[in-house]
Amino acid sequence: MHQQEIKTPGYVLDSRGVIQPGWAPRAVQTYRRADIKASPLRIKEWDFYQVSDREKCLQFTFGHASYAGQVGIMLFDFKKGEMIADISKLIPFPFGSLHLPENAEEDSDVTYDKQGVHLRFKTEGDTRFLSFSAPDFEATITLERTMPFSTVIQTPFKESPRMFYYNQKINCMTARGRAVYKGRTYTFGEDAFGLLDWGRGVWPYHNEWYWSNGTGPVAGRLFGFNLGRGFGDTSKATENMLFYGGEVTKLGRVHFDLGTAYMKPWHLYDDEGKLDLTLTPSFDRTTRIKALVVNNCVFGMTGGQMSPESLPGQKTTSSPFGRDININGHPFDVVKTLREYDIAYLARGSVSTPAHVLSAQKMIKKALQKQLNGEGFCLVEILSPCPTNWGFPDDRAYQALSYMREHQEKFYELGEFIDKGE
Repeated sequence: MHQQEIKTPGYVLDSRGVIQPGWAPRAVQTYRRADIKASPLRIKEWDFYQVSDREKCLQFTFGHASYAGQVGIMLFDFKKGEMIADISKLIPFPFGSLHLPENAEEDSDVTYDKQGVHLRFKTEGDTRFLSFSAPDFEATITLERTMPFSTVIQTPFKESPRMFYYNQKINCMTARGRAVYKGRTYTFGEDAFGLLDWGRGVWPYHNEWYWSNGTGPVAGRLFGFNLGRGFGDTSKATENMLFYGGEVTKLGRVHFDLGTAYMKPWHLYDDEGKLDLTLTPSFDRTTRIKALVVNNCVFGMTGGQMSPESLPGQKTTSSPFGRDININGHPFDVVKTLREYDIAYLARGSVSTPAHVLSAQKMIKKALQKQLNGEGFCLVEILSPCPTNWGFPDDRAYQALSYMREHQEKFYELGEFIDKGE
């Protein structure tokens, strides 16, 4: 496949907020957050570092999806095939407050220091200083670039001209430092290498991708690779590159043959016969997630429209005839949908009375604790009123609580439906 190399300096996004597709071995064009024309709620920005040797892997994460951010660290033992530590803190509604840099190569100093969690990413020339601290965990790492080349990809999405993926990956960095978890020290020395995954963009709601990356000595020379599939519209360029002995080789389309099971060996190969690689998975890592659904039976922020949860016959500001199940179908019951799944916790509460509020608080607290314990996916739905868009005047807004008890709570059953471990 023909790949479009970006050689002319300029801006990643033009005046319309549209990206120029292509690839480059270094950052040629400039990313500016202010050039994005999509909704601020859709912007994603992250800095991700990985440090590893033959025995262990250390990952630093700092990023956001506008409405939610994350700062965290993970330490993994390759020999035992188990997680040593996985510490993560959710940052609600950060938007642009994290002040992530707009260039992956220029000097920068990114810090986060709140509620007992400290993280710092400092770049000075070819040297990067990483530090993290939290209760029971401290880590300090120094990275040094060994070559001027990296993987830069500017990718559009077919879903919208204002969606894009701008990414730079810096391979083949030497790493030195240590991590201390619960009094035990893990040292990264001469056989350790580091990687930076630096991403910015506006993505579709649904996307699936594969990414493979590695660095190590081969025949006395440093070898590295970056391979990916599924990152938007890659018809103009892929992010697939090989690094060896200070030189870079660009690859075209790479196929990821995973067979029918993720934990079986992966076969990676390209169309031109330059790559034939087999990777053997050692650990299946999942992210601990809790979902909180607030159900007020209406799309209030769009003028009081009928929602999937609106009750049969229920009228809203902009649906005066109410839900007709013969025309609009039955309401969607998220709890009923998940009751047959193998999850850790599933519950539904309400805020119609003080007793219900206290019960809902306990549900949310239990879901959060199960998430921290790593027990699995949790979902809590909370029934809530919406007096304005239900059509109650200001002087009778209290009637919305009666409506909840008489209608909402009779249709949507309250209680704890799945509680593993109980």
